Amino acid sequence: MNTLQTKLVKIVFGSIVLGGLLGTIAIFYFESELPNISSIEDYHPQTGTKIYSDDGHLIARLAWERRTVIPINQIPDHVKHAFLAAEDSNFYQHKGLDYFGILRAFLKNLRPGAHLQGASTITQQTVKTLIVGPERSYSRKIREALLSRRLEQLLTKDEILHLYLNQIYFGIGAVGIAVYGVEEAAQNFFGKSVSELDIGEAALLSAIPKNPSKYTILANPAAAKTRQKYVLAQMVNNRWATQGQADTAIQTPIPKPQAPPPYLNKAPHYIEFVRRQLL
Repeated sequence: MNTLQTKLVKIVFGSIVLGGLLGTIAIFYFESELPNISSIEDYHPQTGTKIYSDDGHLIARLAWERRTVIPINQIPDHVKHAFLAAEDSNFYQHKGLDYFGILRAFLKNLRPGAHLQGASTITQQTVKTLIVGPERSYSRKIREALLSRRLEQLLTKDEILHLYLNQIYFGIGAVGIAVYGVEEAAQNFFGKSVSELDIGEAALLSAIPKNPSKYTILANPAAAKTRQKYVLAQMVNNRWATQGQADTAIQTPIPKPQAPPPYLNKAPHYIEFVRRQLL
């Protein structure tokens, strides 16, 4: 081996060692951003405050985010399956990342004029909403991927799904407050608890996170119906619903948006008195 070849070997070897070192440092740095989520008890999201009259009528909501946290065991299987069908049908099989999906998204991103696409699993979406934020960049996707693997090591699949279903954004509700989590979304769009939703309603609800400004029955009933059909087809393909159940749901008309509670914000002086007492 001549001198030039020896130098090239040293340069290549040094580059590999340096790259590995920098990669290790980057992994430790990004993982240090992960908040203390070693158990599901560490999850304390914003929920706001509800004010009621003495006879049980909802008078006001004091909240930046409308959310009611609900245990995973109170969410019906067909609701969970609808969200898996809509967002991540292999959720219980992967370790936080969908590598084939990442490759497909990468190839699509190489096309001229393409919008930056992800291949986000439910774990990645949970990390995005809880930690890294919505910035669309490759550095954010790297942080998201590393933290997703870490989250999968800390929590069970059901615990991650619990975080996702209670944290996910569903757009602006009927009274102008941002709606988060499946329970408040069910109440806002269907006037019932998530535990009371049928398969068709579950599919409509799971359609929203893809694009909350487009796929709600408030914003665009026709688009919501189209997305519902896709979710139902995915549920049938994964054997989470029968073709008969899907056909019945498709034939059922889109429900009308729920009217706000009749006494909501009707007593401003009372609301302000209670707010001051709480402060």
